[in-house]
Amino acid sequence: FILSSLPLLILILGIINFINLGPNIVEAVLHRTGNTSLNLLMIVLLLPLIANHSLFRNFIVLSRMLGLFSFFYAVLHLCVYLFIDRNMSILSIQDDFISRPYILAGMIAFLSITPLAMTSFKRAQIRLKGLWKKIHQLVYLGTASGIIHYIWQMKIDLSLPMLYLVGFLIILELKKGFRAT
Repeated sequence: FILSSLPLLILILGIINFINLGPNIVEAVLHRTGNTSLNLLMIVLLLPLIANHSLFRNFIVLSRMLGLFSFFYAVLHLCVYLFIDRNMSILSIQDDFISRPYILAGMIAFLSITPLAMTSFKRAQIRLKGLWKKIHQLVYLGTASGIIHYIWQMKIDLSLPMLYLVGFLIILELKKGFRAT
């Protein structure tokens, strides 16, 4: 819990003290909240693989908490974009959807992980039964769309978004290997 909250605390301290955020604070907040959400999604995808080893079996219980934190950072990311970056200007947001395809990819990512957050509780698991697992497969679409969002919005240095992509593809391949055995 504390480690998942740490990026927010660092971000708040940076905003208050104008430390390490660069000249465009809104852009820095957007990048940090987006990266944190994506980092946590990648960890959520890794946890079942790690939990397959007897030494780390208890790690799987972290999935729900980290997934909810990922959603929390995605909500922050979206709120900063809508309320601060675009001042809730429908025309500005509409223009972004048309002229910046990465906004659409980001919205697909957000809409993909929203049902995960809404159904991550025990009561939802019980009510939804087998459908719950199918809904939670949206984590792959959400992660892939988040990575595409990141790749498409980068203008110069694609090294970090490509690292996410390679990591995601490795996770998918490892998961495929675990299902086959």
